Amino acid sequence: MNKDLKAVVGNVLQNNLAVLGAFIVLSPSLPEDQQQKLLQSLDTMKKANQALLDMLNHTNG
Repeated sequence: MNKDLKAVVGNVLQNNLAVLGAFIVLSPSLPEDQQQKLLQSLDTMKKANQALLDMLNHTNG
């Protein structure tokens, strides 16, 4: 992966993580059952994005 593409992918992943974090912060306003479903989905998405970001950072070295 070239340097420019790594930078773009890294930016997208960081933005995704920020958006996921915002949804997690807002989740307490939902009813408890919906909150649990949302948090489970967001946690899965966050882990996938974080794993990609970690892999991207690892290949930068």
